[in-house]
Amino acid sequence: TLEPVAVSPADSFVLPDLTAFGVDRLYACDHIEGRLYALAWAEDASPEVAAQRAEQAARALLELLPDGEPPPAPGPVAHALEIQMGFDVESHAKTVEQIRAAIGAGDLYQACLTHRLSLPHAGDAWAVAGALRRINPAPFACLLSLPDATLVGSSPERFLRVSADRWVESRPIKGTRPRGADAAADRALRSELTNAAKDRAENLM
Repeated sequence: TLEPVAVSPADSFVLPDLTAFGVDRLYACDHIEGRLYALAWAEDASPEVAAQRAEQAARALLELLPDGEPPPAPGPVAHALEIQMGFDVESHAKTVEQIRAAIGAGDLYQACLTHRLSLPHAGDAWAVAGALRRINPAPFACLLSLPDATLVGSSPERFLRVSADRWVESRPIKGTRPRGADAAADRALRSELTNAAKDRAENLM
């Protein structure tokens, strides 16, 4: 069932809905072992020729780095002077009451009230990404330099993964529990999660 939505958010960034990359070579840095890898992919009618082309591309990629060393670590991030908030305290409280009234009237099932924090930044995105990693080393992070914008992200959740054997996986952390110290703790957490109305609502959403 599709519900009509009367209000659309303002597109203040005017960015494309989707940006896709065709990547055939990359660097991979193993922070545990302290090793840097250059990887490349090639396609040919012959697997032997494809493997040879991929190896040549990987070696050429590795030669782009001086002495085979990874790029320098990100530097410090300059502090911004002023943060612009999407809501002030009064308007936020008013919006919360409007949402609660809409839920009570049956017009709304669930809402996620968010607002944007904006601050001027003229520094290096590499430094911002490094600062995020030091503060919160989340497993899913990114630094994308796009033609119209630069995106830095850090998340504990896997949004989407498509495997080579055509499985699609998403791993949100809402509606989940951590593993327990033993089997009994696992069973108790599983039971708690099964009977939690809030988690069921989030998973259904």
